[in-house]
Amino acid sequence: MLRWRLGPLHARATTVGPDATAVRTAVGALRMDQAHRCATPLRLTMLPADAFLSRCAVNVVDFPDSLDVTLTVVAPGEKVMDVRLERHSEIAGGRGTGNRTIGGRAAYLHPRGDQLELLGIPKAHLTARFGWPQQGFTESDAATVLGGARIEGDLTRPESWD
Repeated sequence: MLRWRLGPLHARATTVGPDATAVRTAVGALRMDQAHRCATPLRLTMLPADAFLSRCAVNVVDFPDSLDVTLTVVAPGEKVMDVRLERHSEIAGGRGTGNRTIGGRAAYLHPRGDQLELLGIPKAHLTARFGWPQQGFTESDAATVLGGARIEGDLTRPESWD
């Protein structure tokens, strides 16, 4: 594993192999001097008023068995909401029934009232966390974001995420 910092960017690369050759090859292929895009199957097509996407993080471990995508939505007044898509091969099924509806689809507001989950995505969870430690957004804002969330392509094939 290699970790480094370049200005405000933090990076970590991990590979499995008998020596450091693979991790050094992977790090050598990274371009830290240019911003291109954050490739992810999750698209947010609706945001609350004055909100914008401020962060994209994609973590893969033993891909395609595990994929975690976090898109952070912010708005003036220090409002923060994390929208997270978690796909894991061991997720057998999802929650069967919801306690909310978003655009005709079942959703579930977690008991603490700080996280809303859109149900019905095979082997995956799609949630919007708007409560502590985030702040400022409401359940209605989370419903807006999840109502416009789209999963593009095959979660196990990054080349389909355009």
